[in-house]
Amino acid sequence: MIFKEALSKIENDIDLPKIKQEVSINVVNALFNGLLKRTEAVKMLADISRCKKAPDLLRLAKNYSDIDNALADIQITEDWIAINAWIVLYEDLNDNLRITNWQERLGILLHNLNEMFVYDYHRLLIRAYLAQMLRRIWHLLQKRGTPAADFQVLLLEFFEEIHDTLPNYLFDSSDVRLNKRQPSFMESVKATLDRLLKIDIIKEALKNVVDGIIVGGSMSYGPFFNVRSALDNTGSSDIDMMVIVDNDNIVLLADKLEAAGLFAKDEMANFKTRIMHAIELVKQGKIDIFSHKFNIPGADYDISIHFMTYPMFKLMLTVPESNEDTVVTLKDYKARPFPHKACVQQNFYGQKYKYIVPEQEPIEDGVIVKLPAYIIDNGKFHPGIYHNIISPRFEVSLDKEGKIMPIVEDFKKGVKQRLKREGGDGGTLSRSHMRNAIFSPLAREEIDEH
Repeated sequence: MIFKEALSKIENDIDLPKIKQEVSINVVNALFNGLLKRTEAVKMLADISRCKKAPDLLRLAKNYSDIDNALADIQITEDWIAINAWIVLYEDLNDNLRITNWQERLGILLHNLNEMFVYDYHRLLIRAYLAQMLRRIWHLLQKRGTPAADFQVLLLEFFEEIHDTLPNYLFDSSDVRLNKRQPSFMESVKATLDRLLKIDIIKEALKNVVDGIIVGGSMSYGPFFNVRSALDNTGSSDIDMMVIVDNDNIVLLADKLEAAGLFAKDEMANFKTRIMHAIELVKQGKIDIFSHKFNIPGADYDISIHFMTYPMFKLMLTVPESNEDTVVTLKDYKARPFPHKACVQQNFYGQKYKYIVPEQEPIEDGVIVKLPAYIIDNGKFHPGIYHNIISPRFEVSLDKEGKIMPIVEDFKKGVKQRLKREGGDGGTLSRSHMRNAIFSPLAREEIDEH
């Protein structure tokens, strides 16, 4: 039920924000479980948000009493039974997933899909479970040393063989959320594989000159699920990377990347020039981070790489102990001005802080912009924009000498301790990420459990 249990706790207007949040979560859960239509859920959430006093919410509950009672007595549908049986099958197949049997087990899982799943949320769950299995398969193959190029060939050939047996909804895009079109499963598979290939090329090129590489964005929180191609005006998913490099080795980056043959000559010429500026700016203490967005010839997406030294990386991942309100910034040397007037960062409760980007300082071949390293607002910690590259997965793609992962693990531990210390209802790690609303339900569950 949506309202009944929550409203039994309300005594005065002081309780209203907390109860409104609890009721809103109940609405979302009912939507996710296929018990409410999206239009019903959107209207209910809008009505809840307009309640200014406790009596307003009580009246609203009365208006929705028919729906509340219906949800309390709802019968389990045939579709719900089927999806649960499929999930049980998934868990059995996933438990014993191996490098030697992944194609067979993925095939069995897909063979047991059909067009009968009619609820949008059940189809979302199917996409989420399939994406989770593919992510695990890739991790298994990576440990064996399988290149992304080989994985791309294997997986595309696998899906080509069974293409005609797949249900239509695996080829259907979803709605637009956070100004991003949610791709179909098969679109995301192909887009993810292409980006894994590019990431492999960069890792191979830089492996001997950098301390570490971290891949963020949708390739971290949503491979095979959120990663999309440029099929409409919402664009495609870029690759977002963080590279930790010794100051003495920064000058070597351009030659290594140029030799990889991934980027155009004019792009590399500009990058070489900017590297020389960055070295001087770091020495002068004028910048903390050096960022460059690389265009890939023939691709519909870019690669954004944020370069920083190991001491700066370590400092950036220090979780504050204090509850005193503050905004700590980092100075980023970018090729082009930061395109947004504000940078919105979330705390563990999904509450947003709107950081207004100050005037950007134009310099040769770029600008210096101050962006939030982290924010404390009303005693609550808001991770910074660069933290959101590392969280919520806290994975390291390359760690040359084994000194990057311990820093990331300490950061993860510090974030979780901060969450526990802040307390309060509804606080989760996933809600502190600005893309939380488009995480797959399984990704969100995994992130918050670990």
